Amino acid sequence: MTDEDLILRYYSGDEQAFEELYAECYRRLVGFFRHLGFPGGAAEDLAEVVFLKVINTASTRTGRYNPAKASFKTWLYGIAMNVARDQWRRDMAGGSPEALDRLPPGLEPAHPAPNPEKELRDKELFHKCLERLDRTQRAVLVLRSHGHTLQETADILSSVGFAGCKGPSSVLRIQRAALSEITEFVQKLGMLTQPGKK
Repeated sequence: MTDEDLILRYYSGDEQAFEELYAECYRRLVGFFRHLGFPGGAAEDLAEVVFLKVINTASTRTGRYNPAKASFKTWLYGIAMNVARDQWRRDMAGGSPEALDRLPPGLEPAHPAPNPEKELRDKELFHKCLERLDRTQRAVLVLRSHGHTLQETADILSSVGFAGCKGPSSVLRIQRAALSEITEFVQKLGMLTQPGKK
């Protein structure tokens, strides 16, 4: 059964469908929030907030999932981006300006390092690379790394007001700029050779 089927069954009163949906999506949302820079406990709390909002859509009929408007994934991650932005605003109001640019703790490189020293250096390099990106670039890379298409990424980010994310071509431009900035940074550190040079 697809996520779309589950949410529609839940709207029809099937509580078991919600439990299945929760089991299917919770870990993905926690990982998404961790990649955006929220530590483990906070990422879990934010994933719970997303599901509370999903529950609320069933009772209020406001913001309900509509398959004619977007895919379930786009709708759910749109809610998640709004939850993240709300938390960033609360963090800012609470006197934590670095919260907007916090790094994803515990985020590991795609291929685990063969030894602990190299693994630590890789994590530190990865965090330094992410520090160089603005929130929009970071959000694009995180959404894309979570399997969202260019169109889905554009839909999610534009639905929550990220400037410059109006379509797939703008997302691709932002993604390329972010990767170019990371590549340039790593080259400056001498850890990556330029194409054609050894």
